[in-house]
Amino acid sequence: HNVVPTTTHPGSMDASQLQRRVVIHLDLDCFYAQVEAKRLGIDPSVPLAVQQWSGLIAVNYPARHRGVKRHLNVTEAKKLVPELVCVHVETIGDDEGGHVDAETTEDDAHDAAGGGVPTTEKTDGTSHDKQSRKVSLRRYRRASWRVMSALADRCEHVERASIDEAYVDVTREVDAAVASADAAAVDEKVRDGIRASGAVVPLTPSTSEHDRRLAVGAHVCAEIRAAVFERTGFTMSGGVAHNKMLAKLASARNKPNKQTAVSARAVTEMMESLPMRSIKGLGGKLGEKVEAALRRVFGE
Repeated sequence: HNVVPTTTHPGSMDASQLQRRVVIHLDLDCFYAQVEAKRLGIDPSVPLAVQQWSGLIAVNYPARHRGVKRHLNVTEAKKLVPELVCVHVETIGDDEGGHVDAETTEDDAHDAAGGGVPTTEKTDGTSHDKQSRKVSLRRYRRASWRVMSALADRCEHVERASIDEAYVDVTREVDAAVASADAAAVDEKVRDGIRASGAVVPLTPSTSEHDRRLAVGAHVCAEIRAAVFERTGFTMSGGVAHNKMLAKLASARNKPNKQTAVSARAVTEMMESLPMRSIKGLGGKLGEKVEAALRRVFGE
């Protein structure tokens, strides 16, 4: 199975077709932290962060809930949560004598054996030697491709967006479901989808065909997330909408390991409460400047 872009380009669709699309955005929850917790056999409830040199690049939700954030240094984080488990990203360097393949084989064998804390693993916040070693993300890339493989086995159209994100166009699957002669089965999928999802504005599948399609898509989203967890042990948050941008924004609203459906009626309400920096391309300093400029012109 190949991970491929979604099918019809939105620019070639009319408004009615766009409203009939059902797109899912899937986001692996604190992915690097999940990978390390699974690899080391650490319970997901334990506060854990992934460090690169002296700084944190990933923080799981138990640690976040106690005030630990990305980009804190290890010392600052340990003051907040003394028992915080800090796992350094994998590094490679001169002291390995170039035997990268041997280490990779060892890692794969360890993964296959089901994890467990290696006797040489340090989780106390000790930094690796930045002068003689360099960071390797291969551990996370391998885990990512296991997830993408699971998605490709379950879904017809998958678009890998990054190491920890993917879009799935389930329009055809929803088309087939709503066209089924078994109305009771479709109604059950609609109920399941609504039960499994948060929503900015409640879906009304009894009066809106588009909401009915989104509810079926939410049912599919829940199935996909369950399939990925069963195959890989990783949790994902999901967003279900009529286009990729809204699906991505939706997936961030109800984390971790949950999902949100956004109907067309909810767009105005969602966008009004959304920081400009959440929109793709407007992150960081640029988003802050755009927000400030709009406030000067339009007020709060």
